[in-house]
Amino acid sequence: MLRPRSYWALMMIVLAGLLWPGTSSAKSKCSKEEQAAAGQDIFRINRCLAKTGDEAAQYRLARAYETGEGIEADLHKAVKWYKRSGRPKSGQTPVYIAPVGGQSYGWVLNVTTGQASPGDPRAQFRLGEMYREGEGLRKSRSRARKWLKRAAAQGHEEAAQLLEKLAAKAKP
Repeated sequence: MLRPRSYWALMMIVLAGLLWPGTSSAKSKCSKEEQAAAGQDIFRINRCLAKTGDEAAQYRLARAYETGEGIEADLHKAVKWYKRSGRPKSGQTPVYIAPVGGQSYGWVLNVTTGQASPGDPRAQFRLGEMYREGEGLRKSRSRARKWLKRAAAQGHEEAAQLLEKLAAKAKP
C-alpha cells in the first residue's frame, strides 16, 4: 500500500505525463511562423498536420514527396513519411515512475495519449510496393509481404491481390 506522500508523488508524475508537451495529439508542433507561412500552400499545411501525427496528412505528404507534387521528389523522405503513416499506433505512452519512499523498484504506467490505430492501409500498400520494387530502399520480399499483409488485413484489395501474386510466384 502506498503511503500518503508516495500517493501524491505518483499522482503528480501521472499528471505531468498527461500534460507534457508533445504527448497530446491535439497540440500543434508547428510554430506560429510555419502556420502563417503555410497560408493556402497545401504542401506546408500537410507538413504541419503530419508533424502532429495526422495519418492522412502523413500519407499525403509522403505521396507528394514520391510524385514531386508541389515539391522536389525525394523517395527517401517519401519512405520516411509512409512508414510514419503506416506504422500501427498503440495510443499509449509508457511513463516510468521512479521508486518512492524507500522502495527498490519503480512502475511503468501506460498513459493514453491518443487513439489507437492500425496505420494507414494506403501507406502500408505503397511501402509494400516500394520494398518489392526497390524504389527508394533496398528490395526485400519479406518486408514487402509484411507491409502488404498489414494493408490486406484492413481490407486493401490491391494489397491482397499483390500478396496472392507473390505467393503464386514463390510456389515452384
